[in-house]
Amino acid sequence: MPPRRHFAGFTLVELLIVIAIMAILAAAILPNARSGAQDQLECAARVLASDLAYARSLAVTHESRYRVTFDPSNSRYILEHSGTNSTLDALPSAIFRNPNDPPHQHIVNLADLPGIVAPVEIARVVRLGASLEEAADVEFGPLGETTESKATVILLTAGEGAERRRTFVSINPVTGLTAIGLDAARIEPDVAAQIDNGGN
Repeated sequence: MPPRRHFAGFTLVELLIVIAIMAILAAAILPNARSGAQDQLECAARVLASDLAYARSLAVTHESRYRVTFDPSNSRYILEHSGTNSTLDALPSAIFRNPNDPPHQHIVNLADLPGIVAPVEIARVVRLGASLEEAADVEFGPLGETTESKATVILLTAGEGAERRRTFVSINPVTGLTAIGLDAARIEPDVAAQIDNGGN
């Protein structure tokens, strides 16, 4: 009989703890960041990526669906349960969640992030395909995937005129994992320009 192999890995609880720690660290870094628009923009992108990872982990843990809806006009996004099991509608308590949020929502206003001086805005949310499609949300399924077959890209901007800076947060539709910036997200420069031009 061949010897049994033991595989080391992470449990879902350990994964949730790591995501929570990442969100706390991102929030702690914000006040210490240099006041430049690019620095604040990158910190806001890390907070967004952490919240998207949190939504994905909730979907996997509870074998359900969780949606993050973007509200560009108010530069905010809202995480909610979107599956059929109504007992999951009330979100679990988390240390990085605003206690004033309704029980079924986790609301993040980019303007309220600590240390943000230059306004960081959600300029545009699109799905990548043969052409760009405007999107309002991203939903994660029980395997961590998104319920859309195309990658979702969020364009964040900060500053005005010559001081305007941008960064992208993309979500892989198969894995549900996020990436920040052009290189990490594998967004071609010409596609980035199309997204950015539509965001003005």
